[in-house]
Amino acid sequence: MNKVNQDIIKDLTRLFEIEQQQKKLKQEYKLLEDKIHLTFDSAKYDTLQAEKHIINKFWSRAYDDYLDGGYITNDQFIVDARFEYEKIIIQNLVNQNVSEYKTCLDIGCGNGRYTKFLSTTFSRCVGIDLSEQRIASNNSENKLKNVEYQCCDISNSSDLVTNGYDFIFVGDIFMYTHESVIDELFHKLLRLLSKNGFLLVRESTLLQGNDNYKSKNYVAYYRNYEFYCSNIFEKHFIKCQRNYAYNLYHLSKYFNVYQQHSKVLRNPLILENIVREYLANEVRAGHFFLYRK
Repeated sequence: MNKVNQDIIKDLTRLFEIEQQQKKLKQEYKLLEDKIHLTFDSAKYDTLQAEKHIINKFWSRAYDDYLDGGYITNDQFIVDARFEYEKIIIQNLVNQNVSEYKTCLDIGCGNGRYTKFLSTTFSRCVGIDLSEQRIASNNSENKLKNVEYQCCDISNSSDLVTNGYDFIFVGDIFMYTHESVIDELFHKLLRLLSKNGFLLVRESTLLQGNDNYKSKNYVAYYRNYEFYCSNIFEKHFIKCQRNYAYNLYHLSKYFNVYQQHSKVLRNPLILENIVREYLANEVRAGHFFLYRK
């Protein structure tokens, strides 16, 4: 047998070995996946630490895995339209309620889009995030003298000034916080506010029921929007407002058929009518919640 045929047979043998290894790995992968999900599905086990691990791992990679890690999407239109809509709502809430404009804290600032936006209203804005990489990028790109970024975990916020902020914006933090520590987190945020300061929370919510989503790659606690208006929140609660831009993720059919992208970017508030008309039965939603110290 010549060398060419010997090499082919050798390569075929190795391919067969690899195929067998792949089958074994696939079986092991499926077993481990089922084991994790079965444990999550059961009410028998306390999986809080594993859930925290998955959440932290997801967010540490979000800006590598998505075009926009903050919005968890690869769709540039969703990024642009959501930000334009939310800017209008946030500015209106600030104008209607906030009276002091000295200091602002943006928690979970991501790429700093809201920190920069809020810096046009507040004299000093601080954006904090868990991602060292993201904060380093923000600081290297920052050209605004009244903006600074810090790598900081709000659950260990010794570097933040108590009673120091007239306005705090928190984007999608409670939905990644287990109910057992919601009370602690909420009151920690209140302590960071100055006297009569305001806390604005943006959350992914449900119009009906609750849903704790747990998988090997992603964990989130989707709560009924009324949860954030009652119990520990009620004493400080000022206002709840629907965030219709959240439902951009569920409107792909609409935009594919009607091609209204440019129209929505010019006037983001028309999203409200679009969602009401075409997603009347959709229970997934987003809301803004305003609280006062």
